[in-house]
Amino acid sequence: MIETDASQGDDVITLVWDRSASPDVVGYDVYRSQSPNSGFAKVNKDLIMGTTYFRDEGLAQLTKYYYQVATVDSSRVPSLPSAVVERSTAPAEREGFPV
Repeated sequence: MIETDASQGDDVITLVWDRSASPDVVGYDVYRSQSPNSGFAKVNKDLIMGTTYFRDEGLAQLTKYYYQVATVDSSRVPSLPSAVVERSTAPAEREGFPV
């Protein structure tokens, strides 16, 4: 399961997912698209190792994004990606707004 959060800034989406139980998994790759059915591209520069957290920043405000996560094994072969999750960026909440 992948959880998303957009409360850390108006151009940030964070993802947290369940750790793989497979002993052969050495890390994860995160893929993003603006379509739920195609156009997914890897967004992490390096293999995500030792954590199940990713911070995607510099995103357009008020825009819907779709994500998938894939495990990567010790041979550096990625798995099939997870189910798609969606999240929209939004302006960070400000005290007293909205009124």
